[in-house]
Amino acid sequence: MSDFEHTVREERAERYDMDYELLHGHWFPWVELEVVRRLLDLRQEDVLLDFGCGTGRLAASFCSMCKRVVAVDRSAASLDVLRSRIETLGS
Repeated sequence: MSDFEHTVREERAERYDMDYELLHGHWFPWVELEVVRRLLDLRQEDVLLDFGCGTGRLAASFCSMCKRVVAVDRSAASLDVLRSRIETLGS
């Protein structure tokens, strides 16, 4: 990731998911999740590493499907969005 891309991701982390859906279409995030879920074939005892997780759209979805999800990203703002997402799921 270039420094420019990192800066943009930091500034737009709160809007990233909305921008992603606008760019790819309303159904794409759901289809993407389904395809990845089927390819991974996760079990409850698995530990998943999502390196480059961004705002954690996929990582958060997999939390209930396996023992543990480790999410890593260079963007602190994106990880803040992921933390909020996980807190919302826990509520």
